[in-house]
Amino acid sequence: MTRNSTRLSMLVAAIVIFWSTLPTPALADTVSFVARRDYEAGQSPVSVVVGDFNGDGVPDLAVANELDLNLSGGTVEVLLGKDDGTFQAARTVVAARARRTSIVVGDFNGDGVPDLAVANGRTPFTGGPGNIEVLLGNGDGTFQEPLTVATGGRPVSLAPGDFNGDGKPDLAVADFDSNTVLVLLGNGDGTFQAPLTVASATGPRSIVVGDFNGDGKPDLAVANFGSNTVSVLLGNGDGTFQAPLTVASATGPRSVAVGDFNGDGTLDLAVADWGSNTVSVLLGNGDGTFQAPRTFTTGARPSSVAAGDFNGDGALDLAVANEDNFSVSVLLGNGDGTFQVPSTFTTGARPQSVAVGDFDRDGTLDLAVAAEAGFPVLPGNVSVLLGNGDGTFEEARTFSAGERPRSVAVGDFNGDGKPDLAVANQGISPPGNVSVLLGNGDGTFQAPLTVAPVNIPTSVAVDDFNRDGKPDLAVTNLRPVGSVSVLLGNGDGTFQAPLTLRTGERAVSVAAGDFNGDGVPDLAVANNGEPTFGHRGNVSVLVGNGDGTFRAPSTVVTANTPTAVVVGDFNGDGKPDLAVANVNSNNVSVLLGNGDGTFEAARNFGAGVRPEFLAVGDFKGDGKPDLAVANMDSNDVSVLLNNTHRPHPPCHGHGLRCPGEP
Repeated sequence: MTRNSTRLSMLVAAIVIFWSTLPTPALADTVSFVARRDYEAGQSPVSVVVGDFNGDGVPDLAVANELDLNLSGGTVEVLLGKDDGTFQAARTVVAARARRTSIVVGDFNGDGVPDLAVANGRTPFTGGPGNIEVLLGNGDGTFQEPLTVATGGRPVSLAPGDFNGDGKPDLAVADFDSNTVLVLLGNGDGTFQAPLTVASATGPRSIVVGDFNGDGKPDLAVANFGSNTVSVLLGNGDGTFQAPLTVASATGPRSVAVGDFNGDGTLDLAVADWGSNTVSVLLGNGDGTFQAPRTFTTGARPSSVAAGDFNGDGALDLAVANEDNFSVSVLLGNGDGTFQVPSTFTTGARPQSVAVGDFDRDGTLDLAVAAEAGFPVLPGNVSVLLGNGDGTFEEARTFSAGERPRSVAVGDFNGDGKPDLAVANQGISPPGNVSVLLGNGDGTFQAPLTVAPVNIPTSVAVDDFNRDGKPDLAVTNLRPVGSVSVLLGNGDGTFQAPLTLRTGERAVSVAAGDFNGDGVPDLAVANNGEPTFGHRGNVSVLVGNGDGTFRAPSTVVTANTPTAVVVGDFNGDGKPDLAVANVNSNNVSVLLGNGDGTFEAARNFGAGVRPEFLAVGDFKGDGKPDLAVANMDSNDVSVLLNNTHRPHPPCHGHGLRCPGEP
């Protein structure tokens, strides 16, 4: 099997085929789980999916978070899996700027690498229209900056499928506010055509794809929260759908899953009924119609349902995430469309979404549950429950950090060759602190060690500032005066007392680079300023002395209220430059470095409305660093492509042909 086909097999497009290919473990008629593991995955996780995003044959997780602590939107996080069922620390692949509602996996540009599509509901505070963001995978666990597809309304659920039979993945979108389904036909390059609108019923909340009438054309099933029904839309095979057939459910259908629950070769539906604490099973007749629902008790407020054969008896079972009692119910199937009394397993928080995969590659199915926790004070997590092959699962561990963690960085702080985490915790009340979580090398972490109190930390960066071969930390502090604290590492996971240096008003972001070419890391700090009092903000440059101390900061003027700073060689002269997002002037300032620790005057480039975050990458593959800008209020990403002319490198005398030579 090729590497690409291995990745695509994890897209979980045909769930029945996926489960049938797993080795059959010993049969069991009971179900339990062993210790679950909890992984922090953002502030308010609402949706989780499985895919092999780095091509190593091990399932990974992608999580959509609804909101952050500032209520400005949620992030998208990726947790790369290890073949023992544990996961690496979550990596943010899209910054917080929209209210995430759903995430799905598909190969939207046909390169054999899994991509992500994320549904974004209405913009917090402004109430702007929703949209879809498509994140094309690079095949190494990272993703390109999102492509935005306008939808309007309030998209809450996504389902991929080839609805017009052209071999290119399309998307079906449940739009809660307009009571419709939107069909986005794919162009095969990660972009989509303008949406086609199909009627549904009141409050569509969840959507899935299946061939319900056996004509070989994909159909849709939609759980309608507002009308206590399920709509079945039979596909015509050209991207259009017939008028919906309506099937009754129980109260408040929130999630729908597909499977052959009675073994007759016809697809059935399972619906999590949030309002009645049940799951409704609708057996299919094979012609697109369904029998009256049979209901089975779950936990309190079931929010998500997924199907899988958890005890290896060949009959599909159900896993249901129960929002109000912090649990997952597993209902073992009898093979005739009925289910046994549920077994209940606790999760780390309020579960919102459940996904199925073989995370430790032992041939048995496991569960991943995205859960909110005490929003907005506490972070959410993903609980992973590993299956034992007899319908039982492992329990999980929670890795806490501190109060209101704001920024995280990775480094080997105790020199054991295992990556550790450094977390800047803003605190519920000042001053906040920095905590270090030492890694065990198996995807788990030790209890956090508080290494230093700092004053409302906002950002953390790792480098070796005193050149002793041990990673150190630089942490920006927001108030009462902006500053950066340098914590020199002892090499055993502990750090020396912080050396705190004044920068500017409201230090919010820090980046490290050798700005004067002496081989010693320096610091650049974005100071947000106090716009209310006329302080527009700036960037402070602190040149390192090589012993962990820094010279007094010099000030570089940008535009208005900088929020993020990154380092890159944007003009190709071998000297590091700076790029700064300016939130109140809707632009990005590029400051070309002179190589002596000073910078040229800012050159400003337009972005979207209220740019908040920056990322550097070579987006067009020409070897030049480009910029991606996350714009908070325009709900989009601005991509600034680098068109700097770079001279050819010397060619004669190095065995190279100069341009134009034969």
